[in-house]
Amino acid sequence: MAIQNKKIILFIDDDEDDFLILRGIFKEFSSDIELQWVRDGEEAINYLTQQGNFKDAEKPLLILLDLNMPKLNGEEVLRQIRNHESLRYIPVVVLSNSMNKKDVMTAYELGGNSFIRKPAGYKELREMAQTLSKYWFEHSTLI
Repeated sequence: MAIQNKKIILFIDDDEDDFLILRGIFKEFSSDIELQWVRDGEEAINYLTQQGNFKDAEKPLLILLDLNMPKLNGEEVLRQIRNHESLRYIPVVVLSNSMNKKDVMTAYELGGNSFIRKPAGYKELREMAQTLSKYWFEHSTLI
């Protein structure tokens, strides 16, 4: 596997404000993190499968996935990612406002690597991004 210059995170969420905030936050932590954004589950599957023959330098190293989205919900997106040969090993962190334990269990049963309740404010989003940045990119043996 070739070493990537850019560390791509794919953010799958219909909330543009969260994307803009997270993009700025990740830039603070590392200039080599590139946050790419798709707005719904259908767009996510199209993005991932059209680019299913990723060169190593283009493949997302991490997916942040909201559960509640239009067109195709996060559960179905996660199911399709885990069933796709070239995508199934990409770590997926499920983000959700849900307090329902069933949503947490389902996310893990479908192959999610982590479940994080979506932070409501800037401070919480910043802390989440900092933790993800350190865990996935500074300490991960997958990279």
